[in-house]
Amino acid sequence: MLLIGNKKMKKNPIQIPLLVQEGHELIFDNLTNPKIVSEFIDILNVTLNSHNKNLILNFKNVKGAFPNVSVPIAGIIENMSLRGINFEFYYLTDYLKKLSVKIPLRVQDNKELAQKASLEKIWRFDSADDIYLLINSFVDELSQIIVCEKGVLEGFEWSINEVLDNVLQHSSRSFGYVMGQVHPKTKHFVFCVYDTGQGIYNSLLTSLIHK
Repeated sequence: MLLIGNKKMKKNPIQIPLLVQEGHELIFDNLTNPKIVSEFIDILNVTLNSHNKNLILNFKNVKGAFPNVSVPIAGIIENMSLRGINFEFYYLTDYLKKLSVKIPLRVQDNKELAQKASLEKIWRFDSADDIYLLINSFVDELSQIIVCEKGVLEGFEWSINEVLDNVLQHSSRSFGYVMGQVHPKTKHFVFCVYDTGQGIYNSLLTSLIHK
């Protein structure tokens, strides 16, 4: 604390990065803090403008993953790979492999898996049929894992369908990413939907222009 006159002022804490860069190697501290996504994007923007576009992604410190971190990371990796950045992966645990951080699972290529075990995986959906299959599987799995109050699953089904459909309709991309996860101890389930499109602001701006 800093004391100036009769007023105490809080000293700004030092911001310790969650993503450590050592040369061309990026060492992830975790996949549970959303701050790591913005740090990742900042590094990639610099890499895009550099001569060497090879990056090593080191996950040796990662013990778990939340959807709001792992889904954007996976989507960004796939998108940046198409823009010329080459990624190598170090210390991918069996859990992260199952999660499909390296390459999100396409629904059309993994229909049987999607129908049986859709949670705890990063999915890429490319069509309304993909969305329909995923939502049915999400609801079915959730109903077997967690007891919900009346109307909760129905409300979830409506809202997740709306969000996924909006990605295909308004993002300027023909695909998006989604992951669901259950936290049994707190009796919560969480989902993250991500796309590499134009963003909500530009989507609304375009809608207003065409009215």
